[in-house]
Amino acid sequence: MGGVEAAEALNIIIHRIRDIEMAIEFCKEHDDNDLWNALINEFSNHPEIVTKVLDGIVDYFSPAVVVGKIKMGQNIPNLRQSLIKMLWHYNLQVTTQRRGQQVSNEQMCSLCHRPLLMVGTHFNCITSFECGHVYHKPCIQGKLQKNCKECNLWNLTVEK
Repeated sequence: MGGVEAAEALNIIIHRIRDIEMAIEFCKEHDDNDLWNALINEFSNHPEIVTKVLDGIVDYFSPAVVVGKIKMGQNIPNLRQSLIKMLWHYNLQVTTQRRGQQVSNEQMCSLCHRPLLMVGTHFNCITSFECGHVYHKPCIQGKLQKNCKECNLWNLTVEK
């Protein structure tokens, strides 16, 4: 199931079944940005689901997108606790990701699927994201900018 069918299924889960946890799990299963955006856009009419969405998207979608859609003055139940939990989670991730990352001859570029390290070629210039995904720099120029294609983490690049 994908595209239109998945969007229709998400719409049914949200509007007919009215189960936000099921909707979040559905988005996790499909891991599709359009589905996540559709779910996030729902809370403009239902502020009571914002914290459930924030709690459910950790490791799947950028919480900054959710927070950015909150309207000024909008009353959202339990927002403070959810934001603290989210920030704590991301602080733990950043702390563990500050360690050096070893690149071996067996590792492959996530885009071209060739070895990361190749003797006598311009492909030895690599870009490593804090999430752990590594690409040949020529493979990502103009494609990824500042977010990892594999996991959609934003603004976490570290040039090597």
